[in-house]
Amino acid sequence: MRILAGAVLLLLSSLTLASPAAAQRDTLLSGRWRGEIAPMGDTPYRVAWVVTNDRKGSHIELRILNAPATIMGGVRLKRSQLTFTWAAGGARPFFCTLYRDGDGSFTGTCDDPVIGDTGEHISADVTMWPPGMRPPRAP
Repeated sequence: MRILAGAVLLLLSSLTLASPAAAQRDTLLSGRWRGEIAPMGDTPYRVAWVVTNDRKGSHIELRILNAPATIMGGVRLKRSQLTFTWAAGGARPFFCTLYRDGDGSFTGTCDDPVIGDTGEHISADVTMWPPGMRPPRAP
């Protein structure tokens, strides 16, 4: 009985020690992230990403000057890959996949999985810089 109780205690303590690291790894830093969105290689637009966290995970709100805020859907962070959907004013959402860079920022693309009427694939390059990090100056 003592051996079983000791094993349960050891298991619980190891889970407690592992939880904070796992939670930290799978959530974004809360706060105002700076960023850019460059539609299909066009001039990038400066944007803000407001990140909040709760028991369910991270939530992202996109803020663009003179436009209503947009909530990103299905936000998931697994190791260094961040994924979410973005309803960019159209009927279909864009699917976004960004990867963590060595400095803590994220870069990637948001893509429309369906080819449009023009026969072109619609995509945008996306960058997110964490709170406190200054984005590079535009040339």
